[in-house]
Amino acid sequence: MNNLQNLTFMVSLMDKVSGPANSMMKTMDTVTNRIQSSYGKIAYGVAGVAGTGYALNNILEPTKQLQAALGSTKSLGVTDDVLSKLTNTALKFSVQYGESAVDFVNSSYAIKGAIDGLAGDELPRFTYAAAVLAKGTKANVGDITNYMGTMYGIFKDTADMMGKSQWVEQLTGQTALAVKMFKTDGVGISQAFTTLGADATSANVPIAEQFSVLGKLLAAMPGGEAGTKYRAFLHGVGGAQEKLGLKFTDSFGHMLPMVDILNKIKGKFSDLGKVETADLITKAFGGSDAGALITLLSIDINGLNDSITQIGNQKGMQNAIDMAKTMTMGWDQATQGINALSISFGVLLMPEINAFFDSINVGIQAMLRWSTLFPELSRWLGLAALGVFGLIAGVSLLSIVMGVATLASGGLAAIFAIITSPITLVVVAIAAAGYALYQFIDYSRQLMSTYNVFEAIFAGWDQVQVWVGSVIDTVMGAVNGLKDWLSSFNLWEFLLSGLDALIGKMNMIPGVNIDMGGVQPIAAPAGISGNSGNNGGLMQKYGTMNNQNQSRSIGSVMINNYECKKTLAQMVDEVSMAGG
Repeated sequence: MNNLQNLTFMVSLMDKVSGPANSMMKTMDTVTNRIQSSYGKIAYGVAGVAGTGYALNNILEPTKQLQAALGSTKSLGVTDDVLSKLTNTALKFSVQYGESAVDFVNSSYAIKGAIDGLAGDELPRFTYAAAVLAKGTKANVGDITNYMGTMYGIFKDTADMMGKSQWVEQLTGQTALAVKMFKTDGVGISQAFTTLGADATSANVPIAEQFSVLGKLLAAMPGGEAGTKYRAFLHGVGGAQEKLGLKFTDSFGHMLPMVDILNKIKGKFSDLGKVETADLITKAFGGSDAGALITLLSIDINGLNDSITQIGNQKGMQNAIDMAKTMTMGWDQATQGINALSISFGVLLMPEINAFFDSINVGIQAMLRWSTLFPELSRWLGLAALGVFGLIAGVSLLSIVMGVATLASGGLAAIFAIITSPITLVVVAIAAAGYALYQFIDYSRQLMSTYNVFEAIFAGWDQVQVWVGSVIDTVMGAVNGLKDWLSSFNLWEFLLSGLDALIGKMNMIPGVNIDMGGVQPIAAPAGISGNSGNNGGLMQKYGTMNNQNQSRSIGSVMINNYECKKTLAQMVDEVSMAGG
């Protein structure tokens, strides 16, 4: 076999191998792309289902919360017609005042538990009054709900006589007016009455007077303390009559109004600011709490009387409504309005949705029963599910492996290009020069620390010249080497030497013996051309080179080259994998 035949055989062999290899790589790329495309479709599908479920859940969430609150209230024995009125009232309130309809219904549960015997529309009206009062007095709905329960317990006889709905509306208006007049809030009023309890009511003190006394005290102290001082006065007023020589009861033995008691005390003791008088009153009423109340209220008896009259004349809850409206923000109204619409639609849709989920629950229960009756079938279904997940995991692993292989091949090629680049050699040379300069500076510093500064300078001057010269020579040598390498580099000789090395490696395969016969540079024959089909592209590359006019001489070998100039990395890649 002559040299031309050896070369033809070698190139043809590479062409035959590179084609199937390239086809295999294309197949793997196709599989990987399909895997990734399938993942994308799965992701879109899952996202669509999840998004639909999330959107539906968000739409129905206010309705579900309201139904849960209604269920709690219904558990106390509230009928469906009352719950329907309660729902309508809650939605109306939420739109009017920008508050939660769910919180409204939840407060009805507390009111129903605290006030027994509410019938018809009394529960919705009680709840509405409490919610409006909480809004108008900047109090928590729960605090006002507890307040309503406390006040009903104190004034139950009056409420039952008036009618619960009318009484609670009047109470709401009186409380709102007291908050406005005495610059307090709903929480303070609630704390004061909770501490006072039924003591004043048991002494036949009208509710307007109780509001006014506590309101005056609340202007100077917290609610709990105001209630404590009022209780101390009520407990000590009977015994104080004899000690002070005054009568604080009427002909029926009932306690006189607070204004009359204060006028009597102030009439006998014109100056209540005297220490002797204050001590006498304190001892007469049995403690400092009652004495402090008398001293504080005696400052403005007429004002106290006017507030009692105004609160006593308060009817209905319009004052509380006006206060609540001033506390309402348009943004809150819009937000709660949207929730109200969502609840309205949800209430209409819930029967159908509940029926759908009921059918699903029936199916789940049937499957659970089957899993108990047919355990072997359940086992095989479980194994089938595991098989599907295992297939997905295997395909996913294949995609990962292909990605890692692609990344690794690209990374190795980049590293090889970087290592063999002359620019890298220049960088290394500069780094070496920098290190040498650092060594010189360190050496100079040691000299300066050991010898006199001037002596070290003169002694080290020769060393400076040596080091600087060495640095310059190193850099210039690297630059000259780069220039020589660029001028002497011959791409085609590099490739042909690479082919020779490749044939040597192939001869190491058992059964392969390619005799190069001491190949010398020869002219590439004009008849060699690549073929198409399943073969690779290396033969076609040589055919293209020989059929064009461009040529280049390397020693005694003439190689026709039509193709454009390529980089070293591109040529190595094409020789290694030259398939179509």
